Amino acid sequence: MIFLSNLEKKHGNKKIIYYLGSSTLLFFMAFVNCLNWIIFPEFSINWLQITLFYSILYRPILFPWIVFFPLTLLQDFFLTFPFGITMIFSFFLTLILINQKKLLHKINFYGIWLYFGLLLGLTEISTFLTVSYIKNYTFQLSSVFNISFLASWLIYPLASIFIRKNHKIIRKLGLYYGT
Repeated sequence: MIFLSNLEKKHGNKKIIYYLGSSTLLFFMAFVNCLNWIIFPEFSINWLQITLFYSILYRPILFPWIVFFPLTLLQDFFLTFPFGITMIFSFFLTLILINQKKLLHKINFYGIWLYFGLLLGLTEISTFLTVSYIKNYTFQLSSVFNISFLASWLIYPLASIFIRKNHKIIRKLGLYYGT
């Protein structure tokens, strides 16, 4: 029989609460994303990329990868992309963020917002080029820089405040229930 000390039990409880809270936040963002695609498909905000960017930059330990990857497949389904495209570009976005994390912690919010816009534009163009190549679409620059890209970039400050508040609540729950 394996006996866990109280410290190990507390740490395990905190970790479970962190993952459950972050997973709930991610499911909520995916639900809002799905509603957005159903109601206004031409004005879809990329909530998963916003959540990924903020979480990897500020709270990487709270990010539930096991929940994120199936949600990217759901996003591919709703956007009629080949399955796995969003997951692949999210993985590349994560690698870029991890390499630039120290630099990004030194700049102010407006610089981070600009960097988010650059990375979002890069992933949007890369995704569009890949999907257009796979599905034999013609490449039109106006369809890449559409209102969805601009809306996702402009909503980032509000979304980051919402995500930060949720992460603080998750951390408090972990401290409270982890003891």
